[in-house]
Amino acid sequence: MKFKASFWGQLICAIVIPVFIGLVHPEWIEVIQDFVYIAFLVLPIALMFGAVADLAKGNGATSGYFFKNLRLIPDGLPFGSDLKQKFYPWVTISLIFLNTFLFFALPEHIVDHYTFLPLDSSTFTQDLFSVFSSAFLHGDFNHLLGNMIFLWAFGSSVESRVGSERFLWLYFAFIIAAKTFYTTLILYQGVVLDFPDLIYEIHGLGASGAISGVMGLFIVRCYFSRVSYGIGILFIPFLSFRLRIPALLFVGLFFARNVAGSVEQMADGSNINYWAHVGGFLGGCIIAWVLKFHHEAGEEAVKVRAGKARYEFAGQPEAAQLYKEILEKEPENEEALLYFLDLARYDEQRQMYYFVRLVPLLVQKDFNKAIDLVRDYWPKYLIGLSGETLFRLGSFFYHNVDLQKARVCLDLSSEMEGPWQGKAMLLLSDTYEGIGNRDRSKVVLMQIVDNFSEKAFQIEAKSRLESFVS
Repeated sequence: MKFKASFWGQLICAIVIPVFIGLVHPEWIEVIQDFVYIAFLVLPIALMFGAVADLAKGNGATSGYFFKNLRLIPDGLPFGSDLKQKFYPWVTISLIFLNTFLFFALPEHIVDHYTFLPLDSSTFTQDLFSVFSSAFLHGDFNHLLGNMIFLWAFGSSVESRVGSERFLWLYFAFIIAAKTFYTTLILYQGVVLDFPDLIYEIHGLGASGAISGVMGLFIVRCYFSRVSYGIGILFIPFLSFRLRIPALLFVGLFFARNVAGSVEQMADGSNINYWAHVGGFLGGCIIAWVLKFHHEAGEEAVKVRAGKARYEFAGQPEAAQLYKEILEKEPENEEALLYFLDLARYDEQRQMYYFVRLVPLLVQKDFNKAIDLVRDYWPKYLIGLSGETLFRLGSFFYHNVDLQKARVCLDLSSEMEGPWQGKAMLLLSDTYEGIGNRDRSKVVLMQIVDNFSEKAFQIEAKSRLESFVS
């Protein structure tokens, strides 16, 4: 309930408050922007001087933080979030490539032909196609660059959470939402408010409406994240200091500015299509809510908060409670199991419990991590693992010529009944021979001949015994 309340509270802050400011007090936006601009201008300069002073004193704390957060990016733009990408965002990359390719490849007269509701349109099919074609065209390089940076900053994180195929379909849905909202308002302005000449200015191009939809999707699915924002340093082009801003604050200001711009556009017109931005953003929020992405967001928010509380001085009780809630929903959650394994360092019984739960999980998901964990706790708790897991561990150690560890794992595995037992004993025999203990290797082979009913293992064991004699 706590994180459900947090989600709805933050969503209200991201939508309702910006709408109020944009409609009732648009002048506040200028004040907020000026304050933020001054703070952003002063912060990196102060850190830079602090870094120089630290270096002079031989203390690298401030300088380390400063240089760690320098980025070769334009200032005043977002360029990512603090969320880990679960897989590579191929759709986002492809959309950026397609927009960039079309910008450089198409001559101006072709662009005019495929803008939204082009002047030379002669068919309904061409008008319908222009809804989508115009979303991949841009007026100038700055228009393209700004849009593509925003698309990467928000699309790369959200694509890896909703899935690439679904993200692509949602992107086209956001195009429709932005164009529908924009067209409806311009028709209202032209017909109801009696500004018929404005209807002839309905044409437009750019991906910003769809990208605003991606931002709406982002604020629902990733409301708990922070956006990486570039702050210019001494007006040096393409060199910025990275500042992480709560996504709620950044996207909320973006939406408030566009709501205020929409009011301005209704009254006086504007070169910026604020209506498409607002339509896309609201479409993204609504579609994300209908698809229940806020449920997934709440679960991930708990994990993110638990991960942060884990490293806070006074956060251990909260982290333990959150990881307990996570394990109740996801009994195989790797991060939670690792947390409790480390937490139980002075309680061997509990530590063994989490070790035995974690190793088979890692064997399936990330074998190298499983090996590292077994080595860290060697040889504790091996007796609690299954025969199959021990056989896989023993096979790894054998093939990596760590014969002593292979012997321990295979010896335990060969004592447990199961389909792995015969293979474990044959490999154990090879391990003893590799160590130089041929007598023990023979004993294992004789046990296979005497005790195994499966002829394949008996034949193999007899063949190896005969090779010992010869």
